[in-house]
Amino acid sequence: MSQKSDHRTAADLIAADLYRHTDPDEAARDRAEHDTDLWVVTSPFTLTAPCDPTDPDTADEDKDAAHLLHAYPAGRPEDGGPQYLTSPADTIDLLARLLDASAGRSAHTYTLTRTYRLPPHTVQVQIRRNDYAFQSHAAASLLTADGWSLLLADPPDRWHRQTATSPTDIQEHLDPLATHLLSRAHRVLTIT
Repeated sequence: MSQKSDHRTAADLIAADLYRHTDPDEAARDRAEHDTDLWVVTSPFTLTAPCDPTDPDTADEDKDAAHLLHAYPAGRPEDGGPQYLTSPADTIDLLARLLDASAGRSAHTYTLTRTYRLPPHTVQVQIRRNDYAFQSHAAASLLTADGWSLLLADPPDRWHRQTATSPTDIQEHLDPLATHLLSRAHRVLTIT
């Protein structure tokens, strides 16, 4: 299965997008520094004027007028922050866009469900964390003509002990695991 590249400018990114830099040197630097070239946006650029990627003077002005892009390496939110070297005019590959997200809690369980568009696929990441590992699961499913089909799973013995019994912010707490599942799904779906 091959995935069509979706080249855009960094100014087009929105919160929760999964992207990578198209510049080979920058991607190599990302892999060397962070063990991945995939990034997740936490806060997009805020531009005062439209960015023209063909005009270097405008791109520099836009960079000065923009609030910096904030992102983190996929699966490593602790390494996130402002991306000083990324300009709004930089070309990136948009790999996945968050379509929907929900989180919930009951007496002994909390859940996170996120649905992403990984062109041409739709993928849903679901995490259910129960007090007991055997009642917990983390999986990514692919939308097919017949409904959701399991694409991959991460066994609870690999993540259950590292998650809190009752976190204050479910989305933030389960984000590293959800992003890990999304990154794995991206790799599986883009193998050629």
